[in-house]
Amino acid sequence: GDGPAQDLLVLPRTEPVDWLPLAGGGRLDGDDPRARAQPPAAVDVDGLRPYQPGTPASRIHWSALARGAGLLERRLRADGDTRPMVALDARCPEAAEQLEAAVRAAASLALELARRGGCRLLLSGERRAIAIEPELASWPGAHARLALMQGGPRARAPMLGAGGALGPLFYVAAGPLGRLPVALTGARGAACVLVLPAPLCPAAPASACLQVAGCRGFTLRARSMGERAA
Repeated sequence: GDGPAQDLLVLPRTEPVDWLPLAGGGRLDGDDPRARAQPPAAVDVDGLRPYQPGTPASRIHWSALARGAGLLERRLRADGDTRPMVALDARCPEAAEQLEAAVRAAASLALELARRGGCRLLLSGERRAIAIEPELASWPGAHARLALMQGGPRARAPMLGAGGALGPLFYVAAGPLGRLPVALTGARGAACVLVLPAPLCPAAPASACLQVAGCRGFTLRARSMGERAA
């Protein structure tokens, strides 16, 4: 047509994660009902979300209701965030296929983990993670950020703290790593998984704990996501 040209944003395709059996039995996504029944104590306000039936009246944001914003509740952040984190490292040689696979794997993991109870997504070169709740209100924006991800040899690693994440960590790397990030090798209680495009993976695929979007994940510390650190 004669109208102005429009930019088209192609979103990374997502797919279900294939969780593979661990060497010691079970799978990394195994749930422990006792852990769900005893969530960590929430001590700080982490924004607002639509009211959910059963929420205590003390958490309802009455000021928002008075302003006509509807019935909202305060979302609380746990003392030590135990939600899974997906970290994307876009550093890679000039290999578009590997970057595309890593971005799709990160998107697929983030979406699945968010639906299971919420997760955080930390993008290459950034320090602040995007919180994605089960209702997926922030997912469209996170998905678009992934679509715009620029990789290559000049990209920067995600800025993970040495011990800031208490929940499972899925580190998705688009290229070979000269050394493992401190967050993957430090004293952490939760699972640590390194996710790589298939061409970068070890020759023994049987040691993988998951596969998704042409990538495989390998546990550096295996603990079911339903378990909590002692």
